[in-house]
Amino acid sequence: LASAAVLCGAALPAVQWRLRRNWAVVLGAHSVPTDPKLDARQDACALAKEKSLQQLRRSTAPGENQPRWWHVCCWRLSEDDEGSCAVGSARTAAATRSATPWLDGDGEALHPKFCGLRSAEPPTSLPPLRRFPLQTLEASAAPEAWAPLLPCSPEERRLAGELKVHPKVQGAPGPKDPVTMLRFLRARKGRLEAAAEMYARAMAWRAGNGIERGLRLNTLDDSLHRRLDPYWPPTALMGCDLDGDPVYWNRMALGSMEFLAACPAHFLGRHEVYTVTRILQALEEKSLAEGRPRMYMTVVVDLAGLGFQHLNFKAAPKYKHVVRIMEDNFPELVKRIVVVRAPRMASTLWKVISQFFDEGTRNKIFIADERSTMETLTKIVDEKWIPKALGGSCELDGSDYCAPLIPAPMGGVPEKLLAELLSFPVSEGC
Repeated sequence: LASAAVLCGAALPAVQWRLRRNWAVVLGAHSVPTDPKLDARQDACALAKEKSLQQLRRSTAPGENQPRWWHVCCWRLSEDDEGSCAVGSARTAAATRSATPWLDGDGEALHPKFCGLRSAEPPTSLPPLRRFPLQTLEASAAPEAWAPLLPCSPEERRLAGELKVHPKVQGAPGPKDPVTMLRFLRARKGRLEAAAEMYARAMAWRAGNGIERGLRLNTLDDSLHRRLDPYWPPTALMGCDLDGDPVYWNRMALGSMEFLAACPAHFLGRHEVYTVTRILQALEEKSLAEGRPRMYMTVVVDLAGLGFQHLNFKAAPKYKHVVRIMEDNFPELVKRIVVVRAPRMASTLWKVISQFFDEGTRNKIFIADERSTMETLTKIVDEKWIPKALGGSCELDGSDYCAPLIPAPMGGVPEKLLAELLSFPVSEGC
């Protein structure tokens, strides 16, 4: 690694430009104006180092346990433009913008982390990043005709029907489709009155802050959220479990606890609503495409790299805050949680954070160590959807963890972005 760094040091701008251009092509960049003389000079220098880099490229994909210099060359974020890597060339900036369309000012593209379900087979390139169709908060994404298709017993189906016509539900805003009714019913273990109260309270909160409605109608500026997407949370939707339900990959150990401790709780709450809303939209889009309800997802949490640095007691209350937003207002999205590559200290951390979840969620969690990771995953997820880093066969253009579809944050949240989050108005958060 030291030798590779020395080789690259003398021609870092050229290597940086070349790798940047390669990624722009991979990620679908539009054509960029060229300078033949600059091309020849940079290409000659970069190609001279190609043999030294090829093996490292194959074994260390961008974002995957890479040495520091690789991150500086390829994905280091500048103070002025997250996702850019300035090398003194206007065409580099143009290539970067088209390579990371979710950072473009027009806001027409989503981060890939929310779009992975659009790929019916393991991806060879990024999926379409278009925004989800506009929809009001009250609109139903699950027709009544889907009620017999719900994964529930006849008794639960009957109780969900009764919940729909309950006065407290009828008097509250929000969707009243079979999927939503079943979620709230199960969140209160079939107790009709408790489920009706929870629904009325949650929908009043969701309608009252206006965040979900603005996101669904595309009337809310989500640019800060899109800029934060590559860093927090380090999660993504990709593939299906053996039942056909979506899989949500969570690289928890790559999440910065320092950022969580520093970021204002009111913005973290707003970002959680943003994230859950995008997940709901993705589930709804998949359901409509298949003509059947997909109300649950399997969550795979990878703890590789977890250490005592993650036991940040200033971050814990904020993590609890975002968890409670989901549990109290967006219940029953998770079918099961599979924790893989768990180190020994995982049990210590779990004792702390498990108390933030409802009992029903805690009972859905399974933990596997490094040796049993693949054995556990293949009982739940088709091997073709399991990232190569975990023992499967899924990779995206050399990244054994399918980056950047599944984020691989390195280096922390840029200072400029964090400064904007610190000044975010309390009145606009939650």
